[in-house]
Amino acid sequence: MSTTTVKTATPALDKIMLIIDFIAHNGPQTFSTIYQNLALPKSSTSTLLNSMLAHKLLRQDHDKFDLGLRLYEIGSYAFAHFDIKEFALPVLKKLRDDTDLTCHLGILEGTNPVYLLKIESSYPVIINSWIGKRLSFNSSALGKIFLSFSTEQKARELIALQQPLPKFTQNTITDDKILFEQIKEIKDRGYAIDDEEDAKGIFCLAAPILNRKGELLAAISMSGVLAQYDKMPMEKFVEYLKEAAAAISLKASD
Repeated sequence: MSTTTVKTATPALDKIMLIIDFIAHNGPQTFSTIYQNLALPKSSTSTLLNSMLAHKLLRQDHDKFDLGLRLYEIGSYAFAHFDIKEFALPVLKKLRDDTDLTCHLGILEGTNPVYLLKIESSYPVIINSWIGKRLSFNSSALGKIFLSFSTEQKARELIALQQPLPKFTQNTITDDKILFEQIKEIKDRGYAIDDEEDAKGIFCLAAPILNRKGELLAAISMSGVLAQYDKMPMEKFVEYLKEAAAAISLKASD
């Protein structure tokens, strides 16, 4: 067992964090293993666990408690700090200059991918995106990255919250089975594609920003009309994208 013991003027909060830390280090636990291992009163532990379930800090599978999706949401949102934008800005500007595509940085805010930065292309066609825009997991390259680099369980939980999956064009994937087949391919090759799935005539590539442990921090994407992708081989666009993602990942892990 590995837990962090911190005592403050708010004992209930200390106990909540103790429970979270205990489960995080040891995996799903029963009610009895929690209060016995942490030396907590049985009655107050029951009250805390029920409150944590209500706030989705925990989830319950049969007789065991595990960390809830709300903690994943909060943790993802914590990466929306100014540092990652500062790291990403010069890299995205260079990516835009190399490709002349509109470039974005996105994070998972709550249960939706959200644009945190946008660097406009000089191309006369404007991409209909903005900072703070929420995206669908099934239609956007950036959204697919967040699914691909999550655990399968987390990915399914996130997808469940967007059911029925929205359809924007004839290319939009709305079948869960097809979507998860594509998710496996994305993780293997290291980038995602939106082939006119979010908007007709718009093609997009996205790649993950990872920390030293390989955990997902954010994602970057580059979008443009199909004619813009005729300027060089697709492999070259992918190369530029992966180089940019690796550069931001390196800076974000320092």
